[in-house]
Amino acid sequence: EETDPGVRGIDQLLANASQLGKGLGTKLVRALVELLFNDPEVTKIQTDPSPSNLRAIRCYEKAGFERQGTVTT
Repeated sequence: EETDPGVRGIDQLLANASQLGKGLGTKLVRALVELLFNDPEVTKIQTDPSPSNLRAIRCYEKAGFERQGTVTT
């Protein structure tokens, strides 16, 4: 359980199949991260895509996220 009040979470993005592979998700995630970090109380942003969702993982990595481990739910 996350107890750090400075942590914010974001979730996976869904797109129309015709829009995939154009970098739109990465741009959106980068913009959201920038917006969230404009709040001085935000210290960390995390997400938890399915380990099998390689497209989402790559999107988050291109936006600057780093893998920290696997979460089992």
